[in-house]
Formats: sequence, C-alpha cells, structure tokens
Amino acid sequence: MCLTLHHKFLFASSGVKTHLYCFSTEHHGNDNARSFVCAGQGSPSLLDTIILSQWDDFAWKSHLDYDVTACKLKVIEGERNFVVQLNDKWSSFTLNEYDKFVKWFGCLKPNFKKSYEGLLLCIAQGEKDRPEVVPLASPPEDGLLLVANAYPVEYGHIFMVPTAVNQLSCSWDKEMLGLAMKIASEVNNAAFRVFFDNRTSVVPDHMFFQACYFANPLPVESASTVTVYEGKARSGFIVSEIIEYPLKAFVFTSNNLKALVNVVSEISLALHGNAVAYSLLISNNGTKVFLFPQNGLSITPRWCL
Repeated sequence: MCLTLHHKFLFASSGVKTHLYCFSTEHHGNDNARSFVCAGQGSPSLLDTIILSQWDDFAWKSHLDYDVTACKLKVIEGERNFVVQLNDKWSSFTLNEYDKFVKWFGCLKPNFKKSYEGLLLCIAQGEKDRPEVVPLASPPEDGLLLVANAYPVEYGHIFMVPTAVNQLSCSWDKEMLGLAMKIASEVNNAAFRVFFDNRTSVVPDHMFFQACYFANPLPVESASTVTVYEGKARSGFIVSEIIEYPLKAFVFTSNNLKALVNVVSEISLALHGNAVAYSLLISNNGTKVFLFPQNGLSITPRWCL
C-alpha cells in the first residue's frame, strides 16, 4: 500500500542511466532472508562489494565534505558510556526542502555529469535465476536509488530513494520496505544497517531510507529485551520489548522476510493513521527490525498473525 499524491515515473524523460543491480527470482519467491551471491563462506557478497566500491570511489574523488573516518569520538560518562562521533560539518539532510529534493533528482541528465556523481546505482527486482548487474541502464519504475551522502554520519552513508515521484510523494510503501529489507539481506554484512524516519525527517511524509556501515553494535542492539509475543516454531516470529533503555523500542525478529515485511508494514500504517511518529532500524542482515515509537504503544498478538 502506498499513500500517493501522483503517479509519475521520475526518470521518464530525463535520460538518466546508472548501474542496475537486479535481484534473482529465487530471492523474489523465497520468504527466507538470506544472501544469494557470496564469493565464498566469510567473503563479501556481490552487492556489498558493489556498494562499498562505488562509495569509496565517490569518496576518493573528494566529493565528501569531510573524512568521516577521521572524526573524533567522545565517550559520554554515565551508566552506559554512550559514544558520540563529532562530525563538525554534518547536516541531517543535504537537500533541506522536498521541492529541492525532487528537483535535484529531476535534473540528473547525462550532460550535467556533476549533478549526479552521488548516484551510485539502482536496485530492483529481476527476472533471472541469479542476480544480475547491468551497467548504465535506465532505472526501473519500482527500484531504489542509492545516493551517497556527502555529509556522512558513518562510513558508507547512503540515501535509498524510490525511483518514482509517486513513491517520493507517499508516507509509506510496503513494496519499498520489502526492497530495503531485501537489500539488507543481500548485502549480508553485519555492519550494514538501514534506517527509516517517519515525520522526524526534514522531508516529512515522503518515503526514503538511509543506510550506514557501523563496525560495532549500536547500543540498542545490545540492550536487554523481554518477549512480548512468540509465534509458532515454523514461523520463528518473535516480538520483544527493549527494557532498561532511555528510549522505548520494540524488536521484530524472523528469518521469514515476507512475514517480517507484512507485520512491520501493518504496524507502520497503523501508526501513521494515528499520527504517531516513529523510526525503524533494520539490522542483522534484514532479519531484525527495531521500532521506536515517539509516544506510548502496545504490541498485541493480532499484529503478529
């Protein structure tokens, strides 16, 4: 479901081309969240290698406003000793207004090379039995664009933006969530995390994701939990609540990607319908989703059917 204002393909007449990574049909039809293309056990996946090589190339060409790996760290004294990374020039979003956001993507044309150097690649569902990389292809209507953030929070910081204006103009799209979680699964790197903010962004009510590589677990990932709901052994679906932590949060865990997408999407739509702001963190190779509601929320088993 997508709450949409328009139905227009963003790149219909722009002539923009970029590298295209297509998922395999096996990933499309398999509910289990796992990566399908790895060079070998313990080796980086193909998608992980492509994303990092493209981002590193963007950084090597001096397009980053600062070297995020050189930013200083500071420990905040307290019970948990949280660590703060001091990014002096960091901006919460480089494109501060939605109109500029759409205009920026709308002006991506081959004769203005500088305007799309941050566009790393596009990811979409494919039609072959193995993932496919197509160089310099037109982005499909149902894909996600991976755009490097010149003001990174952490190494590999990217925006994941729907390719169509109708998806940019909606607050929630289940298909885009599913695609983002497939990306987390296919990357198959424990350091890779995907984020989504609802109404906490400076671009409110317009859906896009962000992703970064964090070498160490985030504090909330190490927090204690109590199980709220546990599904049948076959589904392996578990809902937990974070306890003894400064922020209220719930954790949804399952190796069944389709079930996880369905549940998180239903809850997200319910929160949006009740004007409740929230954030999502997708981790553990797409098998775990953290939900941070901005006010009170009770998780009931009916959401876990």
